[in-house]
Amino acid sequence: MAYNVTPVYTDLLLSGTPLYDDGWTTEAYYAKIDRILWLSIGLAILILGVLGNSLAFCALQTPYYRPHSTGFLLSALAVCDTLSLLTGLLRKWVINLNGVDMRNSSEVACRVHTFLTYTCQVVGSWTLVVFTLDRTVSVLLPLKSKTLCTYRRVALLWAVAAAVVCLFNSQIFFLFSINQYDYGNATYTYCNFKPDSDYHFVFYWLDTALFSIIPSIIIIICNALIVSNLMKMKRDRKQLHASGSEKKKLQATTALLMTVSLVFLFCTLPYVLYFALFSYIESRSNYDHAYWTLVSTCLYLLYFANNAVNFILYCVSAERFRKVLQEMLCKRNRNTKSANGNGVTWRKETACQRLSATQCTDVNRQREPSPLRSTSATFV
Repeated sequence: MAYNVTPVYTDLLLSGTPLYDDGWTTEAYYAKIDRILWLSIGLAILILGVLGNSLAFCALQTPYYRPHSTGFLLSALAVCDTLSLLTGLLRKWVINLNGVDMRNSSEVACRVHTFLTYTCQVVGSWTLVVFTLDRTVSVLLPLKSKTLCTYRRVALLWAVAAAVVCLFNSQIFFLFSINQYDYGNATYTYCNFKPDSDYHFVFYWLDTALFSIIPSIIIIICNALIVSNLMKMKRDRKQLHASGSEKKKLQATTALLMTVSLVFLFCTLPYVLYFALFSYIESRSNYDHAYWTLVSTCLYLLYFANNAVNFILYCVSAERFRKVLQEMLCKRNRNTKSANGNGVTWRKETACQRLSATQCTDVNRQREPSPLRSTSATFV
């Protein structure tokens, strides 16, 4: 969901009535706080998000995660989150830094950048939905999950969801253009809906539903089913139809899903509710406009924080992810290779120096990553 502000916002704020000894207006103080938030907290979220998502993507591309659907979906989520930060948050940061909006450079930049901003955010939401559906099937139908949720089927479902989002947002190329705004003796240009278009309110609501409302409903329902089913099995003392290691994998990945889902709801729903309520709030004065703009900035930064915290969540809640990341960062010996089952670094000369040639061959064979693509990898 995009966020547009008028290019003369600061000038309008400075026209209020001075209430302080230094001559500053209340509106101007709000504007200054708003700018400081974007330049400081916004920059911190941007750096943390890009760096964290890059490390997460590299770790998820290691042999331990790459053959599994979990690795594919979380890698896709890392890419979407990074692009969302670079197209959305970076733009807002540059605007507050020097007043330059990259969308206003040309018609092509206006439409392409807007398309990428909307699409990356929505595809990221539906990536989490696919991940949630995959985990729900694994919990509710443990015997059939490996057949129903194969790597190929999960990837195909994600591709279909991404294609539908791209198709819906393709209308941006026909709805957006460079407009002009006259203020005083100056003329400003800004990227927004075409002046003769009355579709913008409908588009924003459809985009909000596609980005947050529908995914949130699906995520809440699926998580409720997962929690209910796990509580029922615990209460009835029933065991999953799987080995101990398989149960551990299921519980670990489910716990990760619950954490990521709750953070998504916490970070995105407040801004969506604000957007819905603000449609019925009239800003009758510069003070009202400054106040609600500051509120929207706080919620918008929280909204972008969702794109930056997943790496931290993986590190905090997933011991296996931390081990894989540590191996990836600390691996120096070319003769070192990672085991698929335990994620432990093995050295040929250390593991085999006390074994015969035949036994050493058997050990190495057992530690080779499986070529089969199972549905999920454990994060324990």
